[in-house]
Amino acid sequence: HSDDGDGDDDDDDGDAAAAAAAGTDANVAHVRVTTRRQPFFYVDLVTRLLHARERVELSGIGNTVNTLCTSTEILRSLEIAVVVRVHTSSVRDRRGPHAR
Repeated sequence: HSDDGDGDDDDDDGDAAAAAAAGTDANVAHVRVTTRRQPFFYVDLVTRLLHARERVELSGIGNTVNTLCTSTEILRSLEIAVVVRVHTSSVRDRRGPHAR
């Protein structure tokens, strides 16, 4: 999962490096989707990463889910990537329904 972040850095290379942090498996790139970028930014990023990696995993939380799903659908429809798994979850507030 990811954090949306508050920065407004427009440096594409810096954002790409931060978004594509290598995981424990050298063949897997992990991309944290944010709302600061348009879906085609992630389409381009994933396309580049797939040249060097076997698999790319996209993740996001909250408002990023729309950007994540749109990017994934574009990648799928252009036959750049295959969707292997979609996972969702929710957080349960233990403080009760009226807590602030």
